Formats: sequence, structure tokens, C-alpha cells
Amino acid sequence: MSFGFFSRALLALASILWSGIALADRANGPAQANNHFGFDLYEKIPSQSGNVVFSPHSIAEALALVHAGARGKTAAAMSKVLHIPLSKPEWVKEELALDRTLQTDGNRGGQKLSIANALWLAKDLSIAPGYLQAIAGGGETALSRADFRTDPERVRQSINAWVEEVTAHKITGLIPSGMISRETLLAVVNAVYFKGDWAHPFEKEATREEPFKLHGGKSISIPTLRQAHLFPYAENKEWQAIELPYRDGGLSMVILLPRADSLAALDKLLSGRELDAALETLSPVQVDLALPKFKVSGTLRLREQLSALGMANAFGAQADFSGIAENLFISEVIHKAYVAVDERGTEAAAATAIVMEGNSLQMGPRKIFHADHPFLFLIRHQATGAILFLGRVANPKN
Repeated sequence: MSFGFFSRALLALASILWSGIALADRANGPAQANNHFGFDLYEKIPSQSGNVVFSPHSIAEALALVHAGARGKTAAAMSKVLHIPLSKPEWVKEELALDRTLQTDGNRGGQKLSIANALWLAKDLSIAPGYLQAIAGGGETALSRADFRTDPERVRQSINAWVEEVTAHKITGLIPSGMISRETLLAVVNAVYFKGDWAHPFEKEATREEPFKLHGGKSISIPTLRQAHLFPYAENKEWQAIELPYRDGGLSMVILLPRADSLAALDKLLSGRELDAALETLSPVQVDLALPKFKVSGTLRLREQLSALGMANAFGAQADFSGIAENLFISEVIHKAYVAVDERGTEAAAATAIVMEGNSLQMGPRKIFHADHPFLFLIRHQATGAILFLGRVANPKN
């Protein structure tokens, strides 16, 4: 089984993500831009049969904080990669405004969504006038001076402890030993945490062991959630799509499931116009749903992928971040994410650190949706379409 179709599947999901949202409200906005960036980045992650999970919003927002201080060719390259309109020089303020909207809707009815940013600046780093004001709108970004030169390990531990606290201890050890050094001048960190209950919880008594088909033909037995309910649903001959809302409707999980016997036709279908038309028919249908309980987590070092997308000049001597400080360049971008799904709901967390150094279908009878083979998932904000988490489940036990 090839997993190349997943990359194109993500592009196809755009019509689900933004359905029902006024074009005027979302055009050129950070939710749409971050989603596009997430799709682009997914295609650069090495193709393999394993699980994948990351937060497009977390990575894009951390990079937006750095972009606010980029100048010249570096700013232009980052704008292109991040899909930031050149007509919006204060883009980071829109990112932070989106955070406020997301957290307002994501904290209703007992749900919890937190998005936090923090910067650790070297004690002797001379910051360009106006940079801190540009990124600190509304108090969303915490600022700390750090002694990288004499005790980089202590600073690393402090950053990791902050991330662990913000993510309810789900993201630990974000920055590995050695990544923070005496040459580090700035660390930019974003953390996202979500815990939400399903609008329609699964009964624990209905959970039972069922087979899940792995890449390559093997099957494993996995605890599988079961329920029959009215869910937004779409289908055609090649795939099925379902949306599972969280309580109070601010956020939801979307799953795209290829049909097991028609993967060969999926690539062709995903490049066709009929896919958009099919996804626009996502509508409430009685569904017999089977979904494996799963936990997926992963760590990504993104220097190579971001360079391949067009940001190479941000990582070397040619970088221009003079809007932050002179002679800065990005040495590494690291990201960790975690998503767990059970009968009650979902818990998800992600964190991104940027380390910078000096330069030196149809209604009818009940539908069957059994996610018993690899599938895509995402957690999105329904009002803006912003994707908070995006992933692939190839093995629910890994």
C-alpha cells in the first residue's frame, strides 16, 4: 500500500475545512495561510508507512514570531513559505488575534484549549527597536532574559519545563541536549494544548477488540470505539469523510478514510474537480461508526523541510533578522506533538522551538464508517477552519 495519496488527500481536505465560512472573512487570513503551510510541510515529511502528527498552527505561529523581525530576502522567502501576504507587514498581530478567537471558542463547555508563546533572549542581545512591541500585543508572548553563555543547559531545562507545564506534561524534553549552546542568542517557543470531550461520547461498554489492517497486509487487534449517530458525512467510490464535533461545537475532528479496495484510483480522484463537489455535500447522516482508540506522537526536526520549501536563507550566514537583532540566523526548528483519542474525547498537545544563533454525497440508510485501516485525522476550529493538529494513523498501537 502506498501512502503517497495522503499528501494529496490533505489538499483535498481544504474544501471540508473551510466549508460554510464566508470567503470574505477568511481570505488571506492566518487560519487559511497556516493550513496551506501545513499541507505544504506534510508533503515534505519523508514518506513512510508510520504514524505522523504535528500542529500546523504551532509551527506557523512560532515562525511568524520570527518573521516579524525578518528583513529583505529572508522576509520575502519566509512570507512565501508561510503564505503571508506581502501587503500585511504586521502579520504576527493577526496570528495572535486568531489565538484569542481559538481560545474563546475552544474553552467553552468544559473544553480546554491553550496557546502560548515565549521568548528566551540572551542577556547581552541588543533587540531592534519595536520588535518586542510588535510581537507582544495583548500579552500573549512571555519574554525572559537568559544566560545562554554561561549556563546553556539550565536555560534548556527551563524552556522544557515551561513547555511541559503549558501542555499538561504531554510534551516533555522538547529541546534535546546540545541544541542550546553558548552561541544561542534567542529561543522562540510556541505550545498548544487541547482537551475536549466528544459532543456524542462513545459508550465504554461498546468498545471491543477488532482487527485493524496495517500497511503491508498484516492485521492487529485494537480496542475499537463504536456508536451509531447523526454525523456530518460525505463519500464517493474512493473514500469516506466524517466530522466528529467536540462538545459545544467550537472544534471538531475530521477523518478521511480511503476505501480498502480502491487505493489505486485514489490518487487520480484527488486531483480531480469532482472531489471538491463531493466534499461540499458533507451533511448529517446516520452513521455506524467504528474508530480505533489511538495515541500518536512524534518529533520533527524541520530545518531540512523548511529549507526545501524555500526558507534556506533563514538558516545560514545570509539570513537577515535585523528586525530582531543583528547577525541572527535560525540554527534549528524542532517540533513535538501528541494526540490521544478514547471514548470520552481527545487530548492533544504540541510545541515548537526555534533556536537562533549569531552569525558566525447522498442521504439515505445508515452509512458504515469503519476506520479499520490507515486514515488521516485533523483537529480544526470550525468557525475559521484553522487546523490545530494534523496526522496520519497507520498503526493505532504505536
